[in-house]
Formats: sequence, C-alpha cells, structure tokens
Amino acid sequence: MNYLGSGNNNFVPADYEDLLNNLLQYVQNHNPFNELRSQSNRIIVKLDDAAYQISQQSNADPIFGSTRGRSATLNFTPNLEEQFPQQIRQIRDALRQHFHDRLNAVDGFDLAKFINPLPQGQSNHLDFTYNFPNVQSVPTAGLETRENDVGSNSLLKFHKLTISVNQIDRFQEQMKQGLENYLEEQLEGEELEDARDALDNSIEEPTSNFYRLQRIVDTESLGKLKREAKICYLEYLQENIDPQSYPDVVYLQDLIRRLRAMEEYINDPEKTESDYEVSYCDETINYKDWFSRSESLDALPIIPILSDSLGETTSQDGTKRTFTFGLKIKFGNPVQARGGEDVFQYYLNIIDPSNWEANLQESDRETLARKILRLLFLYYFVFATNSNPTAKDYRINSELEYEVGRRFDETIREVFQSNDEERKKSILRGFVRGLEKYKVAEKIKRLRNLLQRLLKRKEIFSNRYFNKEIGVRRGILQDDSENLAEGSLFKDVVSENPKKCLRYITVQDVHPSGMTFCQLPVTFKFEDVRYYQTSQEETFNLAYSNINQVHAVPILIPPNSDSSRTTSKNHLAQTHLVVFPYNNRRLDANACTKSQQFIYRFAMSLLFYITLRVLLDEFDKIKKHLFIPMLRFHEGDEQNPSPSEEFMADLSKVTAHLLNQRYRSNSQGIRIRDINSFKLRNAFASLYSVLPQTFQLQPSSHRQDSPLDKLALVVVSSLESDGLRSNRDRDLGIYTLFGEAIGITNQQGDIQIKMLRTFSQNYSKQELYREPSILGDVVQNLYKKGYRHILYIAQAPYSNNLNLTQVREETQFYFMSPQLIAFLMRDFEDIYIYPIFFNKYYVRKSQGLHSTSYSLQDTRNLFNLVKDPSQQVVVFFNLFNGITVGKSDERFYNGVMSYSTLLNIYPEVLSDRSIREGLIYNGSLKQDILRYLTLYHFFRLERTQKQPKLKLDPYEHIIGDESLRKNSLFYHMDGRTLFNNLAFLTEVNSILYPQVRRQEENS
Repeated sequence: MNYLGSGNNNFVPADYEDLLNNLLQYVQNHNPFNELRSQSNRIIVKLDDAAYQISQQSNADPIFGSTRGRSATLNFTPNLEEQFPQQIRQIRDALRQHFHDRLNAVDGFDLAKFINPLPQGQSNHLDFTYNFPNVQSVPTAGLETRENDVGSNSLLKFHKLTISVNQIDRFQEQMKQGLENYLEEQLEGEELEDARDALDNSIEEPTSNFYRLQRIVDTESLGKLKREAKICYLEYLQENIDPQSYPDVVYLQDLIRRLRAMEEYINDPEKTESDYEVSYCDETINYKDWFSRSESLDALPIIPILSDSLGETTSQDGTKRTFTFGLKIKFGNPVQARGGEDVFQYYLNIIDPSNWEANLQESDRETLARKILRLLFLYYFVFATNSNPTAKDYRINSELEYEVGRRFDETIREVFQSNDEERKKSILRGFVRGLEKYKVAEKIKRLRNLLQRLLKRKEIFSNRYFNKEIGVRRGILQDDSENLAEGSLFKDVVSENPKKCLRYITVQDVHPSGMTFCQLPVTFKFEDVRYYQTSQEETFNLAYSNINQVHAVPILIPPNSDSSRTTSKNHLAQTHLVVFPYNNRRLDANACTKSQQFIYRFAMSLLFYITLRVLLDEFDKIKKHLFIPMLRFHEGDEQNPSPSEEFMADLSKVTAHLLNQRYRSNSQGIRIRDINSFKLRNAFASLYSVLPQTFQLQPSSHRQDSPLDKLALVVVSSLESDGLRSNRDRDLGIYTLFGEAIGITNQQGDIQIKMLRTFSQNYSKQELYREPSILGDVVQNLYKKGYRHILYIAQAPYSNNLNLTQVREETQFYFMSPQLIAFLMRDFEDIYIYPIFFNKYYVRKSQGLHSTSYSLQDTRNLFNLVKDPSQQVVVFFNLFNGITVGKSDERFYNGVMSYSTLLNIYPEVLSDRSIREGLIYNGSLKQDILRYLTLYHFFRLERTQKQPKLKLDPYEHIIGDESLRKNSLFYHMDGRTLFNNLAFLTEVNSILYPQVRRQEENS
C-alpha cells in the first residue's frame, strides 16, 4: 500500500472487510460478462446488476458509530489492513477467470477486432468518427496596461481590490496592552497582580489561549474583511452613478443600507446570545455565528464576488500584509440544479414549506432546516418590503424607509424562538407570498440593469480608498472577577470553537471606545484597471500528430433504456465496443437509502476499475500503447441529470486518470435526447483532446537560432481522504497527491505537445509537502527523457492569513515549499524547475475583439496587477481568450488566467536568476517558455472551432472545484462523511500493479 498505517490513531477507522467479502462472494458466483459469439462486435459487462445486488444485502457500516470524521477512506483497521491486498487480488482473479471462461466457450472470437485505428471523417454519428482538424494561421495578439490613455481605447476593463492590513508586527503588543487595560478596569490589589502574572505566563506559553486567540484572528479575519469589501465595492459603484440621470440608483442605495442594517443587528450590544438563537424543525442555529462568516451573503441574487487571491505579500519591514483580488458582480445567473431558474426564485423555493419534501431529495433534514433559517434572515433583511414598484402611487424613495431590523424582531424572531412549528410554516409561506406580491423580482431586475449599464461605461473610474479597523470585542473576555484573578482571561469559546469566535471579530470604520480591546488598521483600495491591444501578433498552424498510428479500444457506458438501445443501434451497429450498461435510476432518492447508495457506488467503482484492467491486460497482449476512449450516454438534460448518470460520469473521469498512468484515456458524455452534428463534433473534440498535437509556427514567428527544444509541465494537486471535523493539528490527515506530466518538444519550429503520464499516490499530511516519492519519480523520469526545463504548476500557495504570529511553518508554501523543491532537485545539477501557480479573475470587454486570443507577458507591465515591494510574488503572464458562453448574464464577464511565480524564498535550492531569466526578464528563453505555455492552452481546447481560441483553464481537470477533487468524492452510509474514490482506487492499483513497468514509463 502507498499509505502504510492503520486505524490505531485519531482518525475514523474504516473497515470494508464485510463489504469486500460480500462483493467477492457475489463475483465468484456470478459471471458479469455476457456470453460471447464468434461474430459479435460487443463485449457486454453487466456490473450494474452486481453492484445493485450487493447494495441490497446486509453490509456492515465501514465507519460504524463514528461522528468525528470529515472524511474516511484509507485509515484501515488492523485486520482489514492485513486482509485487503488478498481480497482485491481475489476479486481480480475471479473476474479474470470469468472472462477467460467466456473466451474459451466460443470458437473464433477475435479480441483483435476490438482494437482499431480511430475512424476519421465528419462526426455525423456516434461511431467515434471525428474530423481531426488541421487549422491554418491561428492568431494570438498582445495586451498591455497604460498609465495615460483613455477608457474608450481600452479593450478590457478590470476592477481590482487591494486589502492592506497594517501594524501586524504590533498586534501581540496591542493584545497584551488591551488585556492589561481591561484587567485594571475589572480588578485591583492582589487580584490584579495575580491576573497580570497569569497574563505574563500565558504570553510565555505558545499553547495558551492568548496565542490561540491570536491565531484565530490571524486565520479568520480575512473572511470578515472580504465580506466588508463586498459592501464597500457596492458603495464604490454607487459613487459613480448620478442619481438625477439614474433614479434606479435607489435600489443600490437600499441594498447597501439593508446590508449595513444586518451588520448593526448582528453586532447590537444590547442583544444577548440567546436573542440570536432560532429554530425550525428541531434544528437550532445562532444568527450571530452564521452571519459573521464571509460566505453568508453569497445566496443573494446580486452581490459582488471576489476572485481567488491574485497575490499575498508582506512588506519588507514586516508591518503590512496585502491581499489582491479581482471583482465582479453576481447578476442572478440561473441555478442549473433546479432546471435553470434564477437565483432568487431558487432560494424562495427552498424557503417555501410546501416544497419541503421535494427539497429533502437533495439534502438531509438537518441541513435543509438550517438553510431555511439562514435564508429567511438574509432574504428578510434584504428584500422584505411593503412597496410595489408596479403600483400607481409607488414612490421609489419609499424603499429607503422600511425599518427592517425592528420589523424582523416583531414579525419573525419571536415566532422562530417558540415551539409553534405550524406558525413558523405560516410565516414562511406568507413571506414568500409577500415577496411575490410586492414584485421584488422586478426590483432585482432594475438593479441588475442599472449595474450592467454602469459597468459598460467606457470612462475610467477614479481610485477609491476605504479606511477600516479589525477589532476584537471585549465580549470575548471573562467578566467574572474571580475567574480573571485565577488567570482565566478568555471565555471558553476561545479554546472550544474557533468558528464561534468570529462573532467577536468585527470590521468597522472606527470602533467606539470600550467596544474592543485591540485593533488593526485596514485599507481597501478599489482600482479601475484597463488593458490595451499592442501591435504584437503571432500565428501558427495546428494539427493532431500521427493520428493514423493511434489504436483504440472504445468503451461505451449507456443507460439501460429503449432510447439508449435505439441510439446505439442507429449509430454504433457496426462499431466494435466494450459495453458497460447500467440502470440510470438506481441512485434516485426514492429508490434507495443512503446506505445502499454508498454500497452501490463503492461496489461499482471497484468492479468497474478492476474489470477494465482485466480486459486491458488481455488487449495489451495484442497491441501496446492503446488509447481508451470512454463514451457515456446520458438521458437527463444538463439541468436535471440523474444521480446515477452523474456518478458514472465521475467514476469514468477518475478511472481515466488512473488509466493514463499506463495508457491514454479520456471520458466524455453525450445527451442522447438532443443529438446534432455540432454537439457530436464538440463531444469528440473533447474525447480526443488528450492525443498529441503539433503546432507549426509561421515563418515570422519562428526563431532562427536554437530555441528551447524540450519543456515539461508537471501539474500537481491533492485531496483529503481521511480527516477530522475539528482538527487543530494541521499536520494530521491522509491525502491523495495526483497530477500529470506534459511533454513539449520543438523540432525546427514543429512543436509537439503530448501527455506523458498521470500519477496518484497517498501520503500522510506530514509527507505531502516534504518528500512525496511519486513527484521525485516523475521528475527523475523526465530527466531520463531529456527534459531539463520543467514548469512545476500547483495550487496557489496562499494561506489567507494576516501573518500576525510571525511563525513560518515548514509547509507554508504547500507544494511550493523549499523543502519539496529541494527534494525534486536533489540528484540533478543541470535541471531548471520553475515554480508556477495561477489564478483567474474577470474582466469586461469594452469593445469588439480584433483577435481570438490575447497575452500580456511584459512583467514590468504586470506590476500593476500585484505590487510586491519585496518581490516574493511576481505576476509574469496573463492570457485571455474572449470566449463568451451561456446566457446574457453569464456572458457579461470574461475570464483571464494569471500566472505568478515566487522569488527570494529558495536561496539554497533554486537560483533566482534562472527563474528571472525563464519567466521574468525579456529574452529568448522567456519567449520560448511563454510561447509553449500559450500553445498548451490551445492543446487543451475541448471544442471544434473554425478559428480556435485558447482554453482559459487547461488545468481544471486537476486543480479546481470541478476537477478530480469533486469527481472523486461521495458520501458514506451516514450521508456526512466523505469517501475519496481516487484515493481508494489508487490503493487498489498499487496492489494489482505493485511495480512500475519499464514500458509504462516509456509509453
């Protein structure tokens, strides 16, 4: 096993022995392979029946009795750890024997017929045919920022937020002084001296509550600042609107007013903790706790959204910490989970008690009740009204007169603090009717139109600064003199629940005297940044490489239905296929319990992967270096996919990643109820996007001197497999490290890009960012293949901390940590590794585009994006593709990919000079690297286009919310603890294939 450990630790012990025994017994007694016929062009494998039958048996819960786990996958009990390898091999052997039995039972069945070159031609049928493009003269153009140009000339506009937290080096001193002042107010004499001694002792003890509170402020304050910044951004936009010309600005003023009223309500000093506690359907929440979080506003239909952090920097003297973000407005885009209805209606449907049973199909009772309580508070404060914009006597300024806080107490809070559940339901129904009666949706529409008109304006907005303070409220301190004298300075919440401490951290313009005992000054800066097109342009030709030499074993994953069978008959009758049919209603909420859902997913995952490997072992004997395209049929539409179809999509993507360690594989779905040639072309463009491609530079772009002939990309990410819900020890956890290696070669201007391999392995958190052996093996293999320059791309190494503790952990930079980089380079003197991370932010097109793809690569020009005087974080490259997709709201913004690197943190590991020459200083090496990186974005394009545009995020399958990090997870029987399927199947793979084969590394 990759991860050697057992359940004798703090994690949830996982015991799959009973489940695996039941699975093995079933497989030994039932052959899932359909009988084969000599002339048949199908190998049909019925795993769905096996997974379903096993799910109907009595199976012991693998994590029975545990409530501590956030995730539980690999922390095997000692007995399972001993039995697991044998059980996996026995399942593999049983499946292999069943397949051989079918082969031996018929004469003349030719497996070789299932291995064929890819059919080339127009994609008019689902027969895996694709017209592999050969595109001429694809252009890319340049961008730049300018100090003294006008907005009407700009191509793109971008609103940037910089949050600067000052005096971070004095925070500990301020905490101590504030506590001393508080003690002097509360105590005197010997009690005061005893309390002072206790304070001094706590400062000497790193595990004390003094340092625990400091760490809480350090790690949790940015969320509070981001929440405040969203409201300030609305104020910034309001300042750029003339009320005389745009009377609908009242709706923006009212939104700001109500968000401020919510803040005042939550922080009302006259309210006790119990005043914020409400309940519904036996679930209780505290509004003060929830609405202290930064994400508490995200359910609103119109609200600013901050991008991922574009940079985190600390000043050279250690006094200031700065965070940079991009900004955009959420405009109430459709929620795909509910048939594409808008955000406002989607959440009203959740609040409406008549939809309770329907909503339970997507959530458990506890989660749904808590969500309703949160939405009620948020939507009441923002939308409750008695003004109808369609009424004849409507006064638009009446929107500003509704006293939302007082009315909430009078009409809502008292009822939801009682036990009268029927009255609560009546209130909810009446609230939904009221929002419909007073045409709130119309007000939202007017506000959306106003903001969109504002953001389309070409003039450049002036910079705007907001000065704020982070404060820690005195309410977190003990108010009992006896406790204070005995050295108990803080309430129990500090040691028991860091999230509940959020209620005591506040952000205001200036805190009134006596409210807080320590503060940090903060500045928000909003900027309107513009990008302009340059005269720089390059062109290239694009074609797939040696496509005639690719041999594939096509896999079909169809639902068992009449429409699916008809589609297969009409499109695939002559195609040799390995088919894994399944019932796409198995996982419907009304068809099985949560326990049965987990067992089905577990069994299907294990059987699907092992069966594919059994089959591929047989095909491998006939031909090497196979391509495994997996095509899925889906009956559901994008808004209403069945849970089974979603699961099979996730499973096929996880399986494809594992198969790519030895073969080449990809997975793609097609919705069979709405097939057309355009969708077929895009589906197969996506399916075949992992195959090698060649880019030929136009003569004007081709360097005559010796270019960089080889460049590799190593992309890496991770996902927790075992962890606790409350885990203060950051070094605890089991994680799956996974990623891929890409090779780029240049032969006289012909640049070939191909996937070399994927990888995955499981590690303890302590190993993950120090010496993960799989990454060392990947780099060593690249070196053997002649690669000396490696772009090492990982998740942004941002902590979101204020750096108040001034303690730098070994793993501070995660996959970019100096220790890990040193490990990768330990055996090589002539290798160059370039640590790279990326973020996305959003821009608005100011005018029509003259090209299809744009890049900004002058590093000095990019200093306008993230300004770091210490130059630890340097943004060196931006890419923009101009693609607009979706409906009008979704098309309002376009994404930009921003690449950054780290300097001055690898003095004994990497030469900063090599990083500067490869990524920052203008020169031939940087020109080659950025050109290859740009072409990699085109390589990852997954749609057919007459004029290809680069794919904005070519790493989304490895890094990001919709990547393998999402595809790999499903819930255990309890519906709360996550199971990491990639981690589990990685362990299965290490048992079935314990040795890395030479031909696998050379494929």
